[in-house]
Amino acid sequence: SLSIGNDFKDLVGVNYRFGGSFNLFTANDVDTRKYAQRDYSVWGRVGYSGEGHTVGLVVRAEGRKGLKELAGYDDFRLMMSPSYEFVTESNFMMRFGVDFIYNSSAEGDKKYLLPMVDIAYKRFYGFIPYLKVDGDLSDGSYRAQRLLNPYVAGGSWVNNGARLGGRIGANGDILGAVNYDIFGGYDIYRLYNYFVAVDSSSRFKAIARPLNVAYYGANLSVHLGSSWALRGGVKVNNTIPKESESESLAALYAGVGVRKVEGDVALQYQYKNKWNVALGVRLLGEAQSVVNVGGVKSNADSGADGPIVAPMEDNYVNITLPSATDLYLNVEYRPKEKFAVYLSGANLLGQKIYDFAYYPLPGVNVKAGVKVNF
Repeated sequence: SLSIGNDFKDLVGVNYRFGGSFNLFTANDVDTRKYAQRDYSVWGRVGYSGEGHTVGLVVRAEGRKGLKELAGYDDFRLMMSPSYEFVTESNFMMRFGVDFIYNSSAEGDKKYLLPMVDIAYKRFYGFIPYLKVDGDLSDGSYRAQRLLNPYVAGGSWVNNGARLGGRIGANGDILGAVNYDIFGGYDIYRLYNYFVAVDSSSRFKAIARPLNVAYYGANLSVHLGSSWALRGGVKVNNTIPKESESESLAALYAGVGVRKVEGDVALQYQYKNKWNVALGVRLLGEAQSVVNVGGVKSNADSGADGPIVAPMEDNYVNITLPSATDLYLNVEYRPKEKFAVYLSGANLLGQKIYDFAYYPLPGVNVKAGVKVNF
């Protein structure tokens, strides 16, 4: 990817930025077949800022094309997003806009109109109520599915889904020592779900099922002096199935892949923009998965050397993925502004953590690396 221009909104007057990206993704599945996908995008952004007002326009074109075993899969979208923002001297901020999206895929040609609203008002010191409304069009391509779930079956390319969500809340600080954010929201979208045969040698198949999610939660950060901070957050998700082909299907896929409760508590240390250390625990609530428990039938009287084995009818059931805790440690040292080394460790308690049925995440794992900005 490459982009040129200046920072949007940060400069008074006209500002702009243009860019593009290209990606080639290949994968071999368990059946040795090869899957590949080519993605590209070009975009431009222009705007004007001055006297508390900002107007902008973003135009973006992007495409996804399947290669090899995925030949014939194509997804092209063209997006245009005008926006306007103003901030008053009384600390009232409002930004609104709209996303016009044209999408051409295996489903045919579709058009979407998704609003964007962001309102915040600093009513008094330390308390800022806000309202946000936005939407987007998901990526149902094989690459997106494979990066989300490495055990997805080859060729899993699902339909796109448009999400529309709203969120209300309040954030602020108390005496400069405590920062908080209390929120609640509702998302209307199509969630990507997966099901798998009863044995772990089978791969997941991706499907798109309508699903709404209502959620609420809070984030809190307490500063303990100039270098230490204790931060935590919790989010509760309530999945609500939309009408599907039948009530049984709607109930079956309700909540697949969504944690009922998500939390994070960490102790953080920062020193002179050089050291950044965080020791914390992720709290992962139960989640749902769908499994095909359909067995096999045999005919012992076939006269053959062995029984004839044939699959029975599919029988999908919902199973619960257990809750877990993930102890982690992140250490970063930045001797220079544009150079840093880091060490991170996850699942330090060595628990079996499942994002997908039958396939636990790695046990104790450590990663080290270098970051260079130029």
